[in-house]
Amino acid sequence: LGEAAPALLAVGGKRLTHYLDPKFPQKYLASMALLTRLERVCGSREAAVAMRRVGCYSEFVHKWELPLRAHFQLTFQSVTDKASPLLVPPQMLHKVLEGEREKAAREEKQRREQ
Repeated sequence: LGEAAPALLAVGGKRLTHYLDPKFPQKYLASMALLTRLERVCGSREAAVAMRRVGCYSEFVHKWELPLRAHFQLTFQSVTDKASPLLVPPQMLHKVLEGEREKAAREEKQRREQ
C-alpha cells in the first residue's frame, strides 16, 4: 500500500487544480474498494480491525485526506462559480418578487376579462 500510494495519488501534476482531474475520483474509489476487499480477506471483523491499525494501512488512508478534501472543495467552487451568475443578489430579491406578483396580478386580470 505504501508503495502504491504515490502512483494512485498522482493526478497529473503538482498544481492544486489537478485535483479536478476526472480520474481522481476513480482512483480514490478503486483504492477504497481495494481496502474493502483486503478487509474481506481477513476473515473476521477482529482481523480487519487489526489490519486497520497497521501503519501502512492508516498511512495509505491518511494520504487520501488532503487530496480528497481539495478535490471536493475545488469541485464545489467550480459549481458555485458557474451557478453564481444565475443567482439573484439579496438586495434585488424583493424587486424580483414584486415583479412576479405584478405579473401574476396582470395575468389574473387578463383571465377575468376574457
